[in-house]
Amino acid sequence: MTITLLTANLIALALLLRFGGGEDRLGAAVFAAALIITPLVDHILLGSWKAGAASVDAFMLIGFWILAERYDRWWLAMAAGFQLIAVITFIIPWLQPGAYFIWTGVTLRIGVWLLLSFTLFIGAWEAWAARRFAKEATNVSSNLRRSRSPLDASERW
Repeated sequence: MTITLLTANLIALALLLRFGGGEDRLGAAVFAAALIITPLVDHILLGSWKAGAASVDAFMLIGFWILAERYDRWWLAMAAGFQLIAVITFIIPWLQPGAYFIWTGVTLRIGVWLLLSFTLFIGAWEAWAARRFAKEATNVSSNLRRSRSPLDASERW
């Protein structure tokens, strides 16, 4: 399953880089950095708490949140929300120490990774659609725009 999700993530990142604007590429960079850094710091533990992975996920949440606040992309807001769920799952071992609930957190994080994968594809589609709509808006003839009569007050609402 991990290989499948990783492959899907790489395809989605490539699509974001291909169709996306600067904000989409920044979001892709945040996600790609987390993919690269997480295996390098996954071994950092405080007791049984995965401090390294939790730190990377927290920084990824901050990155997506800043991008979602700054830019008008729905997929960034969705990614920030899903990432918030992932960060909250790292609190589970503090609430109830023991292996049973640790696996609950791991399972939830895998589910969130799946949701983030879908979100990356949605982001690629959103970037493509935004570019296409912008292109179609510039192709409208100026004569067509002038041919419309202005609306009076009763027709505006």
